[in-house]
Amino acid sequence: MIEKLLDACRFVVKERKCEDVEINILEYEYRAVRFGGNRITQNMLMREAKVNVTAHAGKRKGTASADGISRDTILTALRKAEEVARNVPEDPEYTPPYEGEVIRGEVKEMKIPSEEEIAEALGKIITKAEREKVSAAGILERGRINMVVANSRGVEVFHSFEKNSLSLTLERDGVTGYAHGWGKDDPEELFERAYEKIKISGKISEIEPGKYTVIFEPLAFSDILPFFLFSLDRREMDEGRSGLSGFLGKRVAPEMFTLKSNPSTFNLPPFDEEGVPLMERKWIEKGILREAMVTRYWAKKKRIPFTGRYRHCEVEEGEEEMEEIIGKTERGLLVTRLWYLRWVDVKKMILTGMTRDGTFLIEDGEIKGRVKEMRFNDSVLSILSSISGVGRKGERCWHGWIPVFTPPVKTELSFSSTTRF
Repeated sequence: MIEKLLDACRFVVKERKCEDVEINILEYEYRAVRFGGNRITQNMLMREAKVNVTAHAGKRKGTASADGISRDTILTALRKAEEVARNVPEDPEYTPPYEGEVIRGEVKEMKIPSEEEIAEALGKIITKAEREKVSAAGILERGRINMVVANSRGVEVFHSFEKNSLSLTLERDGVTGYAHGWGKDDPEELFERAYEKIKISGKISEIEPGKYTVIFEPLAFSDILPFFLFSLDRREMDEGRSGLSGFLGKRVAPEMFTLKSNPSTFNLPPFDEEGVPLMERKWIEKGILREAMVTRYWAKKKRIPFTGRYRHCEVEEGEEEMEEIIGKTERGLLVTRLWYLRWVDVKKMILTGMTRDGTFLIEDGEIKGRVKEMRFNDSVLSILSSISGVGRKGERCWHGWIPVFTPPVKTELSFSSTTRF
């Protein structure tokens, strides 16, 4: 299939009437199965190709998108992009297509699971759910994605990677537990992780809002990291428009904390949407902010190296087991999941959001019971600078198109109110 995608790119390059052209193609084939109430409710086999064509005319650019890679379809997209490029104003920050060193990825043959294989995997969950008298719901997605980036300056890069995730919510008498797996996770093991949150809940109590020591399970902490990643823009930092302005080369977290990006951790394409190679980079190294993302325009203006655009990150694992971190906590909260996170103040990097599917009170190194879910308001920088523990066992979590790998993390978090559940 990769060769067909490359042929489509070469066709666009050949047929262009503009000076330069860029093409991005994402081709998907995967099975998505939803389940709820201990039964399968939807079974879909998804096949599609998303195409973006960008035409360059002088210092003007126009982009058009298309679904599918037939010649008529992509030629229509090309002509629309060229028309837009002819009619928009010149871009004072125009950058031509990338040309330079490239890294081609891997092409792998990946089998799309059959309906029988999916039913077998979900059957294990449903059987356990019925035995434990809980209701199971979620979605399982398994398949492959092919990505191709090409342009009229000679860039042709491609990569195949796996789409394999399972999200699971269990519910009994209004009490929920959640688990998420990415990769070849055992469905039965995921069930036990979600069910454990229901088993240890007991009577749900309410605690006062305020600042608490918090132990984030990997899934919960992975929700916060994309907001930091999106703030790692060197231009915004240089122009004073970022909450990270003035922090480059300075401490933003304790020495135990290192945040980096490496496509190979997730088997993702080793290039960005322009075809720029992506290497391993350490954004925060032993607590010091070492790097930020630099576009090609800003790199040329400031005469510094460009980095490419990273849309994934990982926290280096520590040495303590989760049980040890909990055991050293005099009083605090175990947060298993967050949701509905939003910026309150981008410049100050203040976030708001809510806990869900299980927040537990810790006293004297033991989990004492479940508390009502809470809303928090806090600064990402405050959360990072307050880190006092990094766990040993990390997990891969996928939030839309932002893959994150992180172990459990112990820090401080300010809660503003409780919820009704």
